[in-house]
Amino acid sequence: EECRSFTFCEHWAQCFLKKQILTGQEQGNEPTKPNDDCRSFFKTTSCEAEQRGPATVKVVSYNLYWWNAFGLKENGWKRDGILQNIKSELRPDTIGFQECDSPELLTGRTGLEVASKFAGAQGIMVKPKKFRILMAGSRDLEATGKWGTRYMTWAKLEDRNERRFWHFNTHWCVHSNANHVCDEETRYRGAKTMVKDGTLYLWGRTSETDESLHLLRVMQDEKNAGDRPGVSSKEAVAADWSQGKVLLGTMAGRLLLWDLLSGKILRVFRGHRSCIDVVRVCWQRSEALSACRDRVIRFWKMETGECSLLRGHTSSVCCLLVNWELRRAMSAGLMDGLRLWTLESRQSVEVSRLQMGEMGRIFCCDIDWKNEKAITGSGLGVLTLWDLNLLMKIVWRNDSHGHDVYAVSFEPGSMRCLSAGEFSVCIWDQMGALQCRIEGAFGQASLVLEWKSLWLLCASDAVYLYDIPDKDTKPETGFKAKMNCQLKDERKGAHQTVSLSCLAVEWPDAVYL
Repeated sequence: EECRSFTFCEHWAQCFLKKQILTGQEQGNEPTKPNDDCRSFFKTTSCEAEQRGPATVKVVSYNLYWWNAFGLKENGWKRDGILQNIKSELRPDTIGFQECDSPELLTGRTGLEVASKFAGAQGIMVKPKKFRILMAGSRDLEATGKWGTRYMTWAKLEDRNERRFWHFNTHWCVHSNANHVCDEETRYRGAKTMVKDGTLYLWGRTSETDESLHLLRVMQDEKNAGDRPGVSSKEAVAADWSQGKVLLGTMAGRLLLWDLLSGKILRVFRGHRSCIDVVRVCWQRSEALSACRDRVIRFWKMETGECSLLRGHTSSVCCLLVNWELRRAMSAGLMDGLRLWTLESRQSVEVSRLQMGEMGRIFCCDIDWKNEKAITGSGLGVLTLWDLNLLMKIVWRNDSHGHDVYAVSFEPGSMRCLSAGEFSVCIWDQMGALQCRIEGAFGQASLVLEWKSLWLLCASDAVYLYDIPDKDTKPETGFKAKMNCQLKDERKGAHQTVSLSCLAVEWPDAVYL
């Protein structure tokens, strides 16, 4: 009866009961918020508790038909009618927009505020001061059609009485073109992508004489399952096989340090506010870099949990490569090009500044530190080789890949490079000449290439191991990708509709994560 309040801190996973209130608000029932992760709650009467019962929230979904209503000058009356309808007639508490090219225009004309990041011209807005935005993000549904990449955007909202709910918003794939088929299979793939749950699967041999690969362990973050700990990016995992540790970046903006032997989470690093796309680790120094869709790269000291910020990009950081010995890094922004970083000073130099539509959005990159060359792959099927000694210098550009490029790789000590898309993998020399094209349904999967053995590991609905050709294969011959093996979770009752997001590999001992 003497207890008047309690404080809950999510990052400590502990609750503290107090006889005295912690800060002010002696007469109030609203929780005080010492910081973003801790909240204090105060004792209320039964009448006050009843007032926090069910509530009505007005939720709206609106396709703005932007190119017609907002893009054509002669249709200004349509634009004004839509904006007036939203502001005066619908008056939503929270609204999901599709085909919205300017959230700023909507904010200025309707008074709504942005709740989620807009991706693929879609996102969520809310009535000002109506909710507290606890979490927001977006995900590529891997269901690309004629009109481009389709996303799911979401926001986790809390009202003044601390009732919480999720608002999900998407614009579905409906039309096909020559490069992208949008049918029931495409939509089914998108539905599977929506249920990525952050499960880790560890595969490997059970003995030195065992030639087969087995599912050794399945790991899930049960504690934070309600906050959607799924993994969205192909580059969001790093493994230390000698120590049996894995650092995983989640959609919720957390970095999870896993112990593979016990299957438990050793530590959680917090700081990012949205989906983590790239994770890089120097295990010997206990240092890590993580890139998020908030345009910020964080440099972590893993022993202490301290981090510093690397700022400079004006769009989501989609690629991050590090040379820990040289203490240098290269990053690529989805829409603003490459930057070279010095880790000690946290300063960067801009390598390129992309013009909107010039090469499409950058999806992937790789770097040859010895020869000071970098390669990028874009959403328009464009490959670009950059000379890092001569900033802004493009060695060659090739747009003959035929479709979006989702992975690129330099061959160590060679002049070859590889690019991969949904339907083919191409091998090029560093003058941009095609050496070989491999056909297959690779999708927008995570790809890991082992050049020495000419193996390509691909993760989508399962893990596939393919053979790639040797140097003597002629480009005009081409061939279908030859699958060596397939790894799939065959446990009874296992969820068969979860798409795999990322890979970490130890090739010599054939251990896959």
